[in-house]
Amino acid sequence: MRKLTLHIPGKSLTKDFETWLETYIQAKIEEYRLKGRTVSKMPPAAKNYASMLHLLQDFEKSKNKVLTKKDINQAFLTEFSDYCFDSRHLNNSTINKRIDALFYFLHHFYPKPPGVRKPKHFSILKKKVIRLTVDELKQLHALVLDDPVLERTRDFFLFLCYTGLRFGDFYKLNRSYYDPESNEIHLMTNKTTRECRIHLNPIALQIAEKYDFKFNASCNQDLNRYIKLLLERYHLFETEETVEYLSKGRCTKTCLKRELITCHTGRRTYISILAENGLSAYEIMSATGHTRVETVMFYIDLFGKERQNKFMALDRLFV
Repeated sequence: MRKLTLHIPGKSLTKDFETWLETYIQAKIEEYRLKGRTVSKMPPAAKNYASMLHLLQDFEKSKNKVLTKKDINQAFLTEFSDYCFDSRHLNNSTINKRIDALFYFLHHFYPKPPGVRKPKHFSILKKKVIRLTVDELKQLHALVLDDPVLERTRDFFLFLCYTGLRFGDFYKLNRSYYDPESNEIHLMTNKTTRECRIHLNPIALQIAEKYDFKFNASCNQDLNRYIKLLLERYHLFETEETVEYLSKGRCTKTCLKRELITCHTGRRTYISILAENGLSAYEIMSATGHTRVETVMFYIDLFGKERQNKFMALDRLFV
């Protein structure tokens, strides 16, 4: 007969995390239910915490010991981040999200969270925004393609650029989300559970009608792969870009622009074009579902014409 063991809080960090996560998931499911949403057993808001739990369990196995809250100190975080880099080959952005999830759990589960901070190489770095210009979008739209898979890839990617949808929201789309009277897509985003309204320009509407508002023909990874194949085959966007990124320190790399383009480039393209054309932060947020105005202000500061015009006006003072 299997012996039952009683879990004692504080004796196992991963067990405590598991207990807290179960409560968090149930709270999120109830929150979504009250908003009229149906969700699976794993709400989108809980996925990062679940990933952190699995990563922590794997790390625990690699050390061959049971971790407790007393193990969480500055040396632990450095060792854990090295494990993520060297053994799991995770990028800095992913590790940053996992450690944020760990800190959130520590703050909410233990009365006095340990006084530790992220390792220095996790300091915030504003990445260069890789996006397409309106002229580049027109160039992509004008391609004559005889491969149906690449044609679908081009159409799907253009639709992402013209709507700014995250892939999860794009994948779930169907005609019921479209309001022909306002010519808008109305939906509640998976990630932030915010209502957003997205106007469809003529090309976006043409693409949506072509596929009957159904874009679930390929997963995120497949679409990314085909986007790179399409751009490589037709020698598109081959200017060199130098980008800075964080690993164990600040690094730079130079590559062709097309090598940096993914599905998410569509969202950056959409937001930057809205900013260029004078939409306010809250107008942009109503279409993208962002919850933090700072994120959108970064795009407005970078691409907004009003700011650029003011600096150009100042230039004339020194001529």
